[in-house]
Amino acid sequence: MDYRSFVTEKARAGDPAALRVLDMLSAPGRNQERTAPIAEPRRVSFNEVRARIEVIRAQEEARYESSRAERAGLQRVAQPAALDDVLAVERKRIQEQIASATEFTDAERARLAQLAQEKRSWNPLARAVATRAQAELRDARRSRYDSGVAKAIREFEERAVPQIAKRVAAEEHQYRQFACTSLDLEGQMRDARAALRGRIPQVEQRMHVLERAGVSQVEECQLNANLSQLSAAIDGQYRILPEATRRDVEYGIRRESRERARSRESMSMGGR
Repeated sequence: MDYRSFVTEKARAGDPAALRVLDMLSAPGRNQERTAPIAEPRRVSFNEVRARIEVIRAQEEARYESSRAERAGLQRVAQPAALDDVLAVERKRIQEQIASATEFTDAERARLAQLAQEKRSWNPLARAVATRAQAELRDARRSRYDSGVAKAIREFEERAVPQIAKRVAAEEHQYRQFACTSLDLEGQMRDARAALRGRIPQVEQRMHVLERAGVSQVEECQLNANLSQLSAAIDGQYRILPEATRRDVEYGIRRESRERARSRESMSMGGR
């Protein structure tokens, strides 16, 4: 019984996986993806599949290395501070600048020192006068500060804020471009790594199982199939294998792998 006959028999028995595979075998044009429009689906030998896998492997390795090199060569762009944070820093700087500019003058400091002495006078009236004069000096200094800050902040809002907003927007745009490019390249590396370390080895492992079970070709495939198409074709035939056959074959493969590992270990120990 060939593979198609086996699938047909399983489909007649109501096996869902067999029904899907039979549908694929019966109507390949309906399920054919657009990624390979030139090559017509046909029976493809495992040797041809392996040759195609080697091409895909080389492409994925090249994609990984190219993306890694391009990402490493990106000019790093630091994430800019938010506009509100930048403006808050500038407003604080203005306040500190005005505070320094409106400090007490030397004459006012001398007067405050004199008033401090007078506040220790035995005369209550003199102490009250000194206290009031001291408060007036401090109020005058506060008034100078408040007036200076109000004027400086008004000018800052009118003149500097639009320019700062424009600069921060340009920096954010530059950072977003860098971040998007970096993340895209990282995704390319991740996808290529997943193909090389996971998807390709899985296709090869399942193809090995199929070979050991007596299957020598993919029933419906394209010579220029991509990895997803190859994986789907191999996976469909893998899943339709009788469970007992698949289990026995996989057990045999694992046993041989363990024996090879023990043999290599013994050779390594013997060489010491």
